[in-house]
Amino acid sequence: MTGHAPDFGMLMVGANAGIIGMTKEHLGLALALSVPVFVVVTKIDMCPANVLQDNLKMLVRILKSPGCRKVPVMVKTSDDVVLSATNFVSERLCPIFQVSNVSGENLGLLKTFLNLLTTRMEYHENEPAEFQIDDTYSVPGVGTVVSGTTLRGVIRLNDVLMLGPDPLGNFQQIAVKSIHRKRMAVKEVRAGQTASFALKKNQKVSDP
Repeated sequence: MTGHAPDFGMLMVGANAGIIGMTKEHLGLALALSVPVFVVVTKIDMCPANVLQDNLKMLVRILKSPGCRKVPVMVKTSDDVVLSATNFVSERLCPIFQVSNVSGENLGLLKTFLNLLTTRMEYHENEPAEFQIDDTYSVPGVGTVVSGTTLRGVIRLNDVLMLGPDPLGNFQQIAVKSIHRKRMAVKEVRAGQTASFALKKNQKVSDP
């Protein structure tokens, strides 16, 4: 059970604010992690048309710059959504959505795009189990709980896994007391699925 690897990044840009310092930081993180990025420009209902266009031009200029080398695509139709989702994993393509949470404009296109996305990693159920820990919790009455993604294999209730490595490179045995997926108790999780495990009593885990 190990660290974290995002499949893609979503960059939020306020239509009236444009590219601010935090936006550039988030874009820099995505570039450093080499993950595909798409942009959601929000609040288009309250932004003057000329300001919106100026900020979109600035966004496109930054995405095309030598430091980013992205190919911006303005998503306006269902065909654009399918084309963007199909080619998104190339990392260079950067779909741009212009939405309003007030009027609901283009939210349908964004939802369809998200539903069409697939993970970049390949998951194999027929291999030894491996679980990637993203967070750890101490829950009163339950004990230590870890959450993350099943990278390989199938993990079932009462399975014994090797937790680690710790700073010294060692592993310790832990047993899975309960499994929750989307806040529902389940008996097993398979490769590619996220879940939370409650560990057997007297088992502790440090933050990953």
